[in-house]
Amino acid sequence: MNTKFEAQYRLLGSPKKVLVAVSTGVDSMVLLDLLRQLPNDSRPEIGIAYVDHQLRAQSQIETEFIEKYCLENQLKLYKKVWPVSEHGLKGIENEARKMRYAFFKQVMRSGDYPTLMTAHQSNDQIETLVMKGIRGGDIRQLTGISGIRSFGPGQLIRPLLSFSKQVIRQYAEKQGIPFFEDETNQSTDFFRNRVRKEIIPKMLENNQQAIEHAQTYANQLSDLLELVDESVDEKVAVLKDKSGFQIKEWTILAKKWQIPVLKKIAESRDVFLKMDQIRQITQLLMNPKKPQGKIDLGHDQQFVKQYEYMNFVKKEKKNDSTPEKMVVIKNIWFNLNKKEKIGVFNRDEINLTDSDILDYIFVDSLIVDEGLTLRRRLSGDFISVTNGGNQKIKKIFIDQKVTKDDRNQAWLLETNTKQIIWLINYKKSELSEPFETDKIQDIIVLKKQGQGRG
Repeated sequence: MNTKFEAQYRLLGSPKKVLVAVSTGVDSMVLLDLLRQLPNDSRPEIGIAYVDHQLRAQSQIETEFIEKYCLENQLKLYKKVWPVSEHGLKGIENEARKMRYAFFKQVMRSGDYPTLMTAHQSNDQIETLVMKGIRGGDIRQLTGISGIRSFGPGQLIRPLLSFSKQVIRQYAEKQGIPFFEDETNQSTDFFRNRVRKEIIPKMLENNQQAIEHAQTYANQLSDLLELVDESVDEKVAVLKDKSGFQIKEWTILAKKWQIPVLKKIAESRDVFLKMDQIRQITQLLMNPKKPQGKIDLGHDQQFVKQYEYMNFVKKEKKNDSTPEKMVVIKNIWFNLNKKEKIGVFNRDEINLTDSDILDYIFVDSLIVDEGLTLRRRLSGDFISVTNGGNQKIKKIFIDQKVTKDDRNQAWLLETNTKQIIWLINYKKSELSEPFETDKIQDIIVLKKQGQGRG
């Protein structure tokens, strides 16, 4: 076993500094011994990450054991105690796993360990594949436990995946390696234990090579999924442009590609979709009667459909510092948002060739003196257009395909007589046209944020 392990370790690049997750069970204690038995030119600097879950009466004995072991063998120990007060009432296995791996990441960063090693072996692999197959879900889960993957600030390696539990236990007995048996492994209250004790033995009765075959299938599936990913990436690239991902291009994809592409886009935004969420999203995308829409995905994430585009975004927290209504004062800039500001000035004070000016309108100075107000839109708002007509603000937004978010952020400039003279960034009133007479006019300027007057 030492020879095979050494060969595999060299194939993994012979990491020079590793953090080993040790539980004091037979698998992790054997992994630790194998690392310590490597030749001098391959043997890494070893740190031990140990968690006392306080789930069993013997945890105190195990903690004392690993402390003494590390002291005697001059190994650096990183220990974490998980207080009973922090244990959840449900799903404690999953919560314990999350806690452990968060601890491992923390130690990797603080101790400058580029590599974490865990002692998963081939029996763990087939147990995981069977469990995921029973539970159902994403086919990618059937690739099982990966031998090496990125993790935290570095990588996670599982160098015992090619060894069976039987081989590992035989090695421990032959070498006299001390370890502890977790009595909870005998309890059928846990799903994994039922798979281990009831299902896997039946599989091995029918075929002693079941474990090797499961690993072979998992490897083949992993290779196939890599090929699929390459095709999906190409299709995602076609959909993407500066405004988001084009819905029309998605709808013309063959149906078998639509969900993989959707999931890939989501994953690029660190969103991992559940099947029910995928169903909701596809229904929204295929519904022509809903040109806009949002779907809450939890964890401050949402899917957004906006006319021709879709995207996965974080929910924006409402900024309550900006008022919904402002009285405009001449010669003072007013911030509309993080990118734009607006101000009223004498016409001859503004250089219209300034590249920071986004837009402007002229207005009768008397109207300015009587008072102008910046405000958000209200239901029923309309703006005067040519030939004495009016056009509803809502219709302007629809015609220009303005998203609901942008509609809610839009500003109107209103006179003292409640006439809207500018739907900023979208439409100007006929009242904003420059006079051809010598009548005095002021200029209202929309400008990029961070710039001064002139």
